[in-house]
Amino acid sequence: MKADPILLLVLITTTLLIASCGESPRDSEAKVSSTSSDGSYSIDKKRRVDKFDEANTCAISDITIDKTNVKVDMDMLRIVGRVINNCSDSTGVQLKIVLYDTEGNIQKVQDMWPASINNIPPHSNFPFEFLTKQIDGFEKMEMRVIDVKKW
Repeated sequence: MKADPILLLVLITTTLLIASCGESPRDSEAKVSSTSSDGSYSIDKKRRVDKFDEANTCAISDITIDKTNVKVDMDMLRIVGRVINNCSDSTGVQLKIVLYDTEGNIQKVQDMWPASINNIPPHSNFPFEFLTKQIDGFEKMEMRVIDVKKW
């Protein structure tokens, strides 16, 4: 009797997969329990957690913004300020900047991570700068912290 090459390939592949996992698919009870927008996930099996899903002990309320200033520099708006991390852990901070004209209309909305993919050390500040094209009739700016993330 001649063995079917496809069946043989499937059996070998399955055997190798089982050997590399250390358990058979029947014994495995691991299930993805949640997926977040950043692609991290948790697995319900002895509380294994994806390596990118580190707990962030900081909250948005731990972060403040001060020393903000807007200057017109030729045809650009130069927005500067300082993010202060009042948390006892380092964290990344995301800001939302909203620019309005004299009639109160929103002219530009921009989300930014001032420190890029770096964490701001605990109990420290991080100066930042944001440049955008001049907006006709620019009147005011609002800025707030919208997220914190441990990189």
